[in-house]
Amino acid sequence: MPSSTTTRARSVGSLAGLTAAGPLRTIAWSTLVNNAGNGAFAATAVVYLNQICHISGYTIGLGFTVAAVAGLLASVPAGLLADRGDPARLAGALAGAAGLASGLYAVVTGTWSFLVVAVVYALLERGSVIARQTLIGVAFTGTERTAARALLRSVSNVGAALGTGAAALVLALGGATDYRILFAVNAGTYALAGVLLSRVRVEPDRTDGAVVAPPTGRPAGATVAVLRDRAFAAVSAVNALLTVHTIVLEVVLPLWVVNRTDAPRTVVALLVVVNTVLVILFQLPVSRPFGTVPRAIAGLRVAALLLSAMFLLLFLSSRFDRVAAVGILLVVAAAQTGAEMVQGAVSWPLGYDLAPRGRIGEYQGFFGIAEQVVQIAGPAGLTWILFAWDGSGALTLAAGFALLAVAAPPFVRRLVAGRTITEA
Repeated sequence: MPSSTTTRARSVGSLAGLTAAGPLRTIAWSTLVNNAGNGAFAATAVVYLNQICHISGYTIGLGFTVAAVAGLLASVPAGLLADRGDPARLAGALAGAAGLASGLYAVVTGTWSFLVVAVVYALLERGSVIARQTLIGVAFTGTERTAARALLRSVSNVGAALGTGAAALVLALGGATDYRILFAVNAGTYALAGVLLSRVRVEPDRTDGAVVAPPTGRPAGATVAVLRDRAFAAVSAVNALLTVHTIVLEVVLPLWVVNRTDAPRTVVALLVVVNTVLVILFQLPVSRPFGTVPRAIAGLRVAALLLSAMFLLLFLSSRFDRVAAVGILLVVAAAQTGAEMVQGAVSWPLGYDLAPRGRIGEYQGFFGIAEQVVQIAGPAGLTWILFAWDGSGALTLAAGFALLAVAAPPFVRRLVAGRTITEA
């Protein structure tokens, strides 16, 4: 007979979790609304800044890099605040504030106003993300938490797809007023998402005795313990290396299709659609085998091997004619999406269950910093290896991730040996 925890995990990790009253349903609706707005904003902001505000592409790229670094600085402080108080109310307040900041893009007039708005928005948005992740950490436990994160990732992709559709309409119209209306709508989605998050109430009513109420204070000796936890830092770094799948989808594939293959440019959009559909359909079942720390450690090998295969296939796509290249690129997208789903699934137990009780926010903030560092530095590094090294770059990356697949599991296993695993 399955345990009550297993039964709850199965309920959370299914569409039934969206209809049953409770934290998951509220967080899911908040995620859907927020990602619809974000999807539209992400697809239009750069075009608006360049074409309407007449800011150069180089300046836009530099501004977003500065903003991303600023966002890193907010991660651990936001986690500390979430640990000390109610993460639901903090996430809601920060989401509302981030919405106001995002709406300020409508009044950007030049470089300096863009930089100010971008930095303020990044600080508030990143803080909101960490507080929300802390809320998920205290609302769910163990494998149930992994199932909840998987469902929420599928929901976020649905929201982003809806937002991208709205963005396409605005891009087609192309007027300054059209963009500004969209930014106002995005600010509204933040506000609604914030209200929903602030309404989440997690009660310590589990029959298995797991305490899942928001923490009411810091443990004894309250300091920033994560900064001294070298083992967790190393685990965070290994996980972060596997997040290059995001850079591949957003940066590498478009450039590779245009510059290294005979495939038509329109295939770039098709690859994004493949990724979105696969994540929506399969994130839940892919996540189920990796719901505990030991299984997540084994999953590191799966994610690394998928990335290795992806880079090998990327190399092959440049060696065949138009039709074959399209077919290979579709397999590349499947491998990239598989790596994305597995990496996400293994990151949740590693990021949550290795954190000491009462410090989930602090540890989530640090875990996210490692991922963000890769997202900031990765585009320049990957494009240099792939394009400056010609074909050997893709093969080198394929070999590198194959080696990581061999080395990562035993390395992480040694790091966490004897460590207390916190599933509540």
